[in-house]
Amino acid sequence: MNNNTKKVGIALHPIYSVMASVGDDETLRMWDIAKHSIIVSKNLGTQASCLSFSPDGSFLVVGLVNGVFLLLDSKIEKLNFGTYKEDFHPPSLDIIMTTKEAKTSIITVKFSFKGDFIAISYDNEQIGEEVHLKEGDKQDTAFVLLYVNRLSTRNPGIRQQSKDPYVRMAKILPPTLESSQAYQGLKISVMAVTQLDFSEDDMFLEMCS
Repeated sequence: MNNNTKKVGIALHPIYSVMASVGDDETLRMWDIAKHSIIVSKNLGTQASCLSFSPDGSFLVVGLVNGVFLLLDSKIEKLNFGTYKEDFHPPSLDIIMTTKEAKTSIITVKFSFKGDFIAISYDNEQIGEEVHLKEGDKQDTAFVLLYVNRLSTRNPGIRQQSKDPYVRMAKILPPTLESSQAYQGLKISVMAVTQLDFSEDDMFLEMCS
C-alpha cells in the first residue's frame, strides 16, 4: 500500500480489516488491508492532520490543517465473509457535518469508547518574527472542544433539535504560560494537547501535551 505522500496519518476500522489514511496530497483513502487495495478515496481539498473512526465504524472524523473538522459517513457493508477474500461495499464518505472553530490546525481527534463524545484538539496560532502583537490584540490559543452525541443520554439538553449528530458541549483550555514571543504580559497557551484518551465508561478525558 502506497499513499504516494510524505506525511501519512492512519486509522484502523474497529470491526473490519480496513484502514483509512490521509496524506499531504489532500486525499482520504480507505484500504482493504487483506487485498492491499483501495476501497474508496475522496479529495478533501485541504491537507488533513488526523482522523479517527467511531466505535462502530459508522463515522469517520477528519481534522484539517485549516481548523476545519469533517464528520464523514463511513458505513461499510461486507459482501463476502470468506477467510481468503474480503470484499466491501465502499462507504459514501458523504460529509455529515462540518465546522470551523479556529484558524489553526487540528492536532488530534478522538471518539469516546461508547461513541457518546468526540474530543478535538486545536494548535496554538503561531507568531512569526514579523508579527508584533499590540495590547488588546487577540490570538488563538490551544484548546480542546468536546462534542456530545445529540441523541445520547449523556447530552444535558444541548441543541436537541439540531440536524447535526454531534453538538458542541464544552471548550477546555490547557494551562497558560508566559510566552517570550508575546506582547508585554500577554499570556498565551503554549501547551497544545497532542494526545487524547477517554476512560472506558466515557466519564473522564485524559489530555497529554
